[in-house]
Amino acid sequence: MSWVVLGSSVTGSSHIKEGLPCQDAWATISTMDEKLVIVAVSDGAGSRSKSHLGSSFLVDCAVRNTVGILEQRSEDFFSDESDFRTFSEHLLTEIVTEFNSYAIDNNLLIDDLACTLILCIISQRYTACINIGDGRAAVQTVRGGESFWHPIMVPYKGAYANETVFFTSLLKTNKIRDSSIWNCQLIEGSANAVVLMTDGCEDFSFLLRPEPSFSDSTAELTKFDLNQPFAPFLDGVLNMIRNGLNSGISKADLNGFWKEFLQNGTQKIENEPDDKTLVFVVPGDFREQMNCN
Repeated sequence: MSWVVLGSSVTGSSHIKEGLPCQDAWATISTMDEKLVIVAVSDGAGSRSKSHLGSSFLVDCAVRNTVGILEQRSEDFFSDESDFRTFSEHLLTEIVTEFNSYAIDNNLLIDDLACTLILCIISQRYTACINIGDGRAAVQTVRGGESFWHPIMVPYKGAYANETVFFTSLLKTNKIRDSSIWNCQLIEGSANAVVLMTDGCEDFSFLLRPEPSFSDSTAELTKFDLNQPFAPFLDGVLNMIRNGLNSGISKADLNGFWKEFLQNGTQKIENEPDDKTLVFVVPGDFREQMNCN
C-alpha cells in the first residue's frame, strides 16, 4: 500500500505582526519498499530565540533515523506495545545524540532550540506514535461500515496556560526511560487516515473541553482536556483531499490549496495567533509526497 501525505506549516498571525519566523516544522519519508510512511511534526517554543532551528532540524533528524532503524529490523511490524517502546527508546537515543551534536557544531544553546515532537509510523498493519510535549494526533478507522476518529497521543499540559515539556528536556536530563517526559502508543489495524498537528490547530480540530453548565467555573473547565477529535472538521477536510485526488488535481495546485486553507480556510483558522501545522496521511497511489513547509 502506498500513501499520500499532505501537510503544511504556516506562520501565525501574532508571529507575522511581531516579525517572527514560523517556529513549526514537519517532515515525511517512506521506507524503500513504501510499505511504511513516517511523519514528524514539531512546534518550537515561542519564548526561545532559535526554536525554529530546533524544530526544523528535529523533524528531519527524526524521520531519517526512524527509517534507518526500521530498515535494520528483520520485521517491519512491532509485536506489541512493549516492543514498540523498546524501539522508541533506541530511536530517541539516536535522535538525542545527533541533536546534541548539531547544537555543539553550530555553537547553539540547547535551551534556545526547545521544541516538541510528534512522530507517527503508519503502515497497513498499525499506526504507532511517539510524542514529547503538546500538539495532537489521531487515526480514523472503519468498523462496521462506519468511520471513527481516535486520539493516538495525550499532549503534555502543565499547570499553567501554554506550559508543556520539550524534546530538549531529554538532552538536559538524559532520562530517555522517564515516562513523564515522553509517551508512545501502538494502534493495530489499517488506518483510513491519520492526522498530526501542532497546538495552533487544536482549537478547531479537536474537542478540548466539555460544554459548560451554569455551575461550572472557568478554573474548573480548564482542568479538563477531552482530547477528542472533532469529526465534522476532520471528515470535511478529508473529503476535500480525496475529492481533489480523484479529480486529478496537480501536485502544485493541491499544495497551493492546502497552504491557503491553513492560512484562511475559516475565520477561526485565519484568526489563530499561533503557528499552524496540519498533516494528513491517507492511503493512495499519488506517488509523490507533498511537503509544503
